[in-house]
Amino acid sequence: MYSCIIPEILTVETRLNSIAGFYLSENFEFYEKTEHKSKFHYNIECSNFEVPEDYDFRSGYFTKNNGTWYYERNLFPLSLKFKFFKDKFAFNWAYSKVPVEIGHIFPVGRHIADIISTHLFLKNFLVIRGCAYEYKDKITCISAPGFNGKTTLMHDILKKGGRHIAEDKVIVDMVNGEIYPTAPDFRNFEREENTKIKKVYIKNWLTEPRKIDEMLLVQNSTSENQGSEKCLLDYVFLNSLVFLKSPLIRAYISEEKLTHQVVAKINQIETCNIKYRYKNIRNFDYGKILGDKLG
Repeated sequence: MYSCIIPEILTVETRLNSIAGFYLSENFEFYEKTEHKSKFHYNIECSNFEVPEDYDFRSGYFTKNNGTWYYERNLFPLSLKFKFFKDKFAFNWAYSKVPVEIGHIFPVGRHIADIISTHLFLKNFLVIRGCAYEYKDKITCISAPGFNGKTTLMHDILKKGGRHIAEDKVIVDMVNGEIYPTAPDFRNFEREENTKIKKVYIKNWLTEPRKIDEMLLVQNSTSENQGSEKCLLDYVFLNSLVFLKSPLIRAYISEEKLTHQVVAKINQIETCNIKYRYKNIRNFDYGKILGDKLG
């Protein structure tokens, strides 16, 4: 049985229930397990292994030897180790205990999620910060900067009987104009709105991809200055392509000669099959643009 991370496109074979920093899902047990491998399938394990001293390519702490990529960082008395080859990932116990980015050391789940996000992007699947839901028989996807009210909106939608598709990370098929569900993120309990969502979130979610009726590019303003209109590509650079921030991914793209493919996919974003519009709102008033009074 395999863990379903993103229904119908991403499964993993692993004994782990979660991995620190794996932003595509905080909980590998959220969706029901499956006997079938999805289009994107990976093996993930926590194990001991040696990192070879010789390498064919090196960039910082990342090396490549005979097709396998390695990372090793010695922090006395611990040694953090990670490796991957094609669709197989492994890391040692010490590295599994790094919870968040510390001093430019990414948690191991961040490396894995960035590699998978790169693979998804090259096959026309975009991972973008936002939220998505079904409400009044309409599938809506919203992308907005951080702290622009997306979590509050999702809470209100769920209270009114809407159905959850994604919150925080949204997976979009740029060719078919579809959105894929992702597990909700309940980890950030320092924010009151995340706690509210968990209270109203009683298994009212979608588990299959749906055609997007509309994507909204939202910018909230509390001042009179509403700024200039933005396009989808603007929001992609603001809220997506996070894998390009990774030194591992930059090295990987360069060494594997994927640069032209990545650039070509970025250039295709503005012609993708997604209907979208930009909307500036005042004081978090999502109800006005959604044709309903929320809150």
